Amino acid sequence: MHDVRKQDELVTAVLSGASNARHLATQFAAEVGDPQDVDLENEFPEIASGGFVWRKDLRKLYEVYDEVWPLEGRVSQSRMKALREGATLTPAEKALYTKRKLANFFAEPVEGAGYVIVAVTSSSGRTAYWTEIRDGNSWEGIEREVLGIFPSVTVAKAALRRKGLISARDYRPRHRARGNKRAQTR
Repeated sequence: MHDVRKQDELVTAVLSGASNARHLATQFAAEVGDPQDVDLENEFPEIASGGFVWRKDLRKLYEVYDEVWPLEGRVSQSRMKALREGATLTPAEKALYTKRKLANFFAEPVEGAGYVIVAVTSSSGRTAYWTEIRDGNSWEGIEREVLGIFPSVTVAKAALRRKGLISARDYRPRHRARGNKRAQTR
């Protein structure tokens, strides 16, 4: 069993508007324990989890236009034929390509980074949210980056979005496609 009093103090600090989320997470792990520890995982239920794409990986993995499958069914048959023969993608097609490739990853994030948010509840029933990113695999090792403890799931997800993407909807192309009114209105 862990120190409930310390847990209560830390949850109260988070919910009182403390701005040092990462420091509080470090303090929490030292005084209460790691919520992701196998011995404590039943006491800290998972609230949200899923795939995660680091911003630095967008260019390396998702903005590489070396396949045409993400555009199948989204552009005309004649355009698909031209693309297969080496035509250059338009800015709108590039945005659509990347969004579809990301949607495919988030539908089943088998490989790559992921995030997890767990509930840290005080004895009075108030809850804060431990948030971290995991990257790697079981045979090479998993690296964890604890972002902090936050007062709500919304704030926790905002912290994740500052580091990368947690859904295909988060993707915003750097350059707006010309002639694509839908892209220009977003």
